[in-house]
Amino acid sequence: MDLQELKNDKLTRRNNSIQAHKIISVERNGGRLNVAAPSYISGGCICLSGVADAADLVAGDYVDLQLTYTLSHGHAGRYAVKYLGRTASQFIPKYGEDVGY
Repeated sequence: MDLQELKNDKLTRRNNSIQAHKIISVERNGGRLNVAAPSYISGGCICLSGVADAADLVAGDYVDLQLTYTLSHGHAGRYAVKYLGRTASQFIPKYGEDVGY
């Protein structure tokens, strides 16, 4: 199964921890994105740098991230983030939530 198939199947998204995250801000120089995250991860914001398609994105868009973490005392002790590209329209949260599950 290729990446596009992983991103476009609801059950596979859930099983692989792929979520839609709202972009808070975009810095075109260096391809940097600030995206919303659950509050227990990095204070609710993740900074991604070196994003190749950052020029095509604006604040308010959603991107898919594969987010894995361990929780300890209500905070993520360790986490890893993989950027997967723009979120397909059918997975964008309907009510404007910052993170779609």
